[in-house]
Amino acid sequence: MSPTRRWFAVLAVKSRLMRSGNGALPLSCLFSPRRRRIGLAARPWRRIDAATVFSPAAFHHGTVSLMLLGGTFLVEPTSLGVAVAETLLPAYSAPVTLRLSALSDRNMLAIRAPESVVGYSHSPMDSVSADTRHNYEVECRLADLLRSASASERRSMYANVYDEFFREARNFVLPVDPREIARQVRLATRFLPENGRYLEIGAGTCAVASQIALSAAIAYAVEVSAEIVPPNVGVEVLLSDGVTIPVDPESVDLVYSNQLMEHLHPEDASEQVRNIIKALALGGKYVCATPNRLTGPHDVSRYFGDTARGFHLCEYSLGDLRRLFLEAGFRDVRVAVALGGEVVLLVRGDLYAAVESVLARLPRSVRRRQPVRKFLNPGPVVAYR
Repeated sequence: MSPTRRWFAVLAVKSRLMRSGNGALPLSCLFSPRRRRIGLAARPWRRIDAATVFSPAAFHHGTVSLMLLGGTFLVEPTSLGVAVAETLLPAYSAPVTLRLSALSDRNMLAIRAPESVVGYSHSPMDSVSADTRHNYEVECRLADLLRSASASERRSMYANVYDEFFREARNFVLPVDPREIARQVRLATRFLPENGRYLEIGAGTCAVASQIALSAAIAYAVEVSAEIVPPNVGVEVLLSDGVTIPVDPESVDLVYSNQLMEHLHPEDASEQVRNIIKALALGGKYVCATPNRLTGPHDVSRYFGDTARGFHLCEYSLGDLRRLFLEAGFRDVRVAVALGGEVVLLVRGDLYAAVESVLARLPRSVRRRQPVRKFLNPGPVVAYR
């Protein structure tokens, strides 16, 4: 049997294993069938869209095995930017775009993205890329400076620390995923009144703020570093010391932040929330999306341990956020249960926090699995002035 025919024959066997639910398919087997034995122990898998942009945060750490319902597939190596045969995740902050290319063999189902459905599972990672380890060491060093600094010192440090990280990091690119941007735009506009005034903290590339600016009366983007913001973003960019909200009192209707709160020192987070209240008009809202510490860590530390040591200076549970917002002066806090950026339910914060406190007693490994993980990360927290 020729090597090509033998390769397809091995894929056909793996396809049957997947259809029977008896095994998961490591990507390395696709590119080198003799490299690994087919695992017969069934792994838990999760449903995702074939064209999904993966962030390593979805996997915590480890190699990734992918399964296609009803068949097998190839992954274009150029879309990953890493050695696909090793199935290693790339640098922790760069999302992985999997573009599926179906095999047309008679034993395999022809699949076209993005309509198809795949599943994934993960196993512990033996090693990480040199770039990831380098970025981790740089991030930990700079984060320790922030943790040990006084409140007055931190006012000038946030911008300098992030500027230095972007200069020293290797192959670090802020992800710009159109689908994720669209999801955030739908989520934010759900709480923005018609012709409302919008402010985003930690706007990054301003991709979300620039789209919302098309329908908002005015849109502000607040950042600590000018290095992050590209030119000509179409919104008014305001530089902050990490705590201040440099707008007039009661001048905005919605404040939005995504993956920001965890980057602040806890003392600075409390002060920033108080400044947010001052910036909001009466009846305004603060929509805060941040990963739940009960399923963390969610920064680069997840590749190296169970404690956040990088730029996630303090991760929060939903109950933590509720207490923080109420102590700062917000009158009510709700948890938004969102699917694809669409808010399907607003739950009282005290009720959600009560259930969360019960789930917090579960082992970390259980909290990281679905459906517990999804319950603990349902969507943003919405605070009402």
